[in-house]
Amino acid sequence: NKRIDNMVSVVSNMKPNKAAKLLSVQETELAVRILSSIEPARASKIFNLMDSEISARLQKQYIIMKK
Repeated sequence: NKRIDNMVSVVSNMKPNKAAKLLSVQETELAVRILSSIEPARASKIFNLMDSEISARLQKQYIIMKK
């Protein structure tokens, strides 16, 4: 949890394109937990800047986690 809190802080202060690159190479569960902890508008921008296949996979997990 501490690692995730730290990553949320880092990603929240990054430019969306850098955050997209960083989260694209993380484990799916970790990336989704980070994305679900930042504001939805920012998460949406990050999803839009990712490779479409990676974005689709992460968004599917994101939606499941938010339910």
